[in-house]
Amino acid sequence: MDDRYRNLRELPFPMVLNVLGLDASRYKLRKGDTEWAGPCPVHQPKRNSTSFSYAADGKWNCFSCSAKGRGAIDLCMKVRTLGFQEAVNLLQPHVGQAIVERIQRDGVVPKLRMERQPVTENPPFKSTYEKYFDMNEWFTERGLREETLDRYAVGFYENDMRKSAYNGSVMLRISRYSDGATVGYLVRNIGEITPEKPKYRFPEGLHKNLELWGAWQLKEKAPHRIVYLVESPFTVMHFAQLGLPAVSPFGWSVSAEQLAILKDLARGVVYLPDRDKAKEAGTVAGLIASSMWCRMPPLPEDIDDPEHLSLEQIKALT
Repeated sequence: MDDRYRNLRELPFPMVLNVLGLDASRYKLRKGDTEWAGPCPVHQPKRNSTSFSYAADGKWNCFSCSAKGRGAIDLCMKVRTLGFQEAVNLLQPHVGQAIVERIQRDGVVPKLRMERQPVTENPPFKSTYEKYFDMNEWFTERGLREETLDRYAVGFYENDMRKSAYNGSVMLRISRYSDGATVGYLVRNIGEITPEKPKYRFPEGLHKNLELWGAWQLKEKAPHRIVYLVESPFTVMHFAQLGLPAVSPFGWSVSAEQLAILKDLARGVVYLPDRDKAKEAGTVAGLIASSMWCRMPPLPEDIDDPEHLSLEQIKALT
């Protein structure tokens, strides 16, 4: 068996049924809870409701139509008449939640990566950048309002008097969780992306594993019932405008220090990584689930980035 697809092949049978749009309540556990039995999802008989079995090791077969296979991918290929990659694409968004449920059930916890020489706090950073912050049509096109930018200290930096590599870029203040002190600025290049001017630039020496972007703004009213964990600070601001608490770890991975902040901020986490990181992020969701309530629901089929979710879509995921 190819290890690259093990998490997909081992998706729980009831979850696979839901992905296929079939009624999981028609299937019952038997043989000491080691096998699911019910109507065959391949030929879907009108009368025979006990011909199909799905064992704990993933082996499945129908005694009536002789369909058989092993794991979720094979079953999806048979039921939906799909090719291998099509079945993989159908199942992939559900891997994260399956890992969460497995860790909550079995208590098997992956290890978090720690810095070899732990740093406990980022030092304060003094600057005058915010004196030159201004509104820009780039924010308007992204749907960000001025009051939101003010709340998170985000602006378009333009100071032609100073020769700075940041001139003409969007700057996002990074606030220390312990006391709100400024520890640096994340720079977003909105012009041409080059090796000299990458899309994102972090301040030199910043230990970003120590901070969750947007966490300081939520600290006063903690603990929240849930907090949304997303990849991008811009998604954090989008959620804030919808009245939803969100934070960003500056990407899809989460450090031990960031997990500690999450536990201080909320009772539970809804983790919504971008679609292209769903596979890698499943393990991260499992790490969170090992110490607090967590869900990682798949994004709607037509959404690749949570920044484009509507309030109704987010509530449906929650």
